Order: sequence, then C-alpha cells, then structure tokens
Amino acid sequence: MKFTKAPPILSRIILAVSALVMVGVVFIFVSRALEPADIVPTARPKKAEVFNPKADVSKHPAFVDLEEEYMEPVPDMPVGRDNPFNSIVTPAAPTPAEGVAVPRSQLHIAPVGSTSTESTTSTNI
Repeated sequence: MKFTKAPPILSRIILAVSALVMVGVVFIFVSRALEPADIVPTARPKKAEVFNPKADVSKHPAFVDLEEEYMEPVPDMPVGRDNPFNSIVTPAAPTPAEGVAVPRSQLHIAPVGSTSTESTTSTNI
C-alpha cells in the first residue's frame, strides 16, 4: 500500500508523544522490577531442646507448669437411633371429611376426593 500524501503534522506529533509515554512507562516498570528488595534480618533460631522420652517426664520444664483439672465423667447415654438407615415413618394426621378452615379468611380447604358440594367464597377487600 502506497501513501501518496504524507500524514498531517498533528498525527505525527500525537504518534511521537504516545511513543515517548510508552517508553517512559516501560522504563518505570523495569527500573522498579530491577531495584533490590529490602531484606529484613531474621532472628537467630532457637536452640532445639533435647527430649528423652525414657527420662522422668514430670521433671521436664515443659511439663512442670501443667495443672491437672478434675473432670467429671460423662454418663453413658443412648445416642441416635438403633438403626439409622431405617426410614422415619410418622403417622399422617387425619384430615376431617369436611375440610379445614383457613384462619383469618373465609376460605375452606376440602380434602381431595371429598363429596362436599360447597363452593369456596372469598370477599373483595
């Protein structure tokens, strides 16, 4: 593709300024990535304590401060069901043949298959 006409001077200035901005941004990121990190000196490691399990433990300094607390034994009680895999069967509450009235309304719920011929009425508020 050949350009027959040179781009306007304004577009050349914008291109040069954006190139300088990009070079500056890259320089800032690279200079921050290459600067040395501050290393905080660590404390000297503690000397490892030697523990002999065959020695008398009650005289070891780690165990001298322990206090024995009196604990009451937990009484044996049945926990859960005998067979947790059995299904839980609860008897269904019998529904009255005439149905159930809905509180704070004039609605009446009739059981399925009932022979009641009463119609449900509601009032407009």
